[in-house]
Amino acid sequence: ARRDKGLMKLAVANAGLRVAKYARLTHGKGVDIIESVKELELNYPVVVKTPRGMGTSDVFICKDEAEAMEASAHIVRGIGPDGRKTQYALLEEFIGGEEFAVNLVASPTTPRGVQVSDIWMYHKQYTDGTMVNTIQEMVDPHKRAYSELVRYAEGVCRAVGIKYGMAHVEIKAEWDEKRNKWIK
Repeated sequence: ARRDKGLMKLAVANAGLRVAKYARLTHGKGVDIIESVKELELNYPVVVKTPRGMGTSDVFICKDEAEAMEASAHIVRGIGPDGRKTQYALLEEFIGGEEFAVNLVASPTTPRGVQVSDIWMYHKQYTDGTMVNTIQEMVDPHKRAYSELVRYAEGVCRAVGIKYGMAHVEIKAEWDEKRNKWIK
């Protein structure tokens, strides 16, 4: 379940943490997308991605319904990046801001059961909705500016049941001038 992004979103939301609005697209056709966009009250762009992806494989930022249908059709019942047949695609709200990767170590012997080891800030560059380049910058997880990201990532680990070993949480955040910190 920790590889299925839909199940992870459900566990994280059930723990009271914020997640992007999402729906499962099972048909790879327009009716799925039209109904889901309307029900979730989304605006374009939206994200369509494989539920068991890694990195940015099979992640599409779609500027309209036609692009979302094309991306969904590509994913549903295709072979995912993990080599297994994909039964559905995820439709998600597009969240702006910068992306952070928070790496953690979980162990019952650490404070709060989990500890952040490092944070990477990604500066992604897109062309026609496809990610073409990423500039990565390591930031100090102990600085106050990243405290909300640290707490959120720790909460995600607990929500999905990670108690031992390494974990990786990706977060979109924006800089809050007033509070002088990144907020999710």
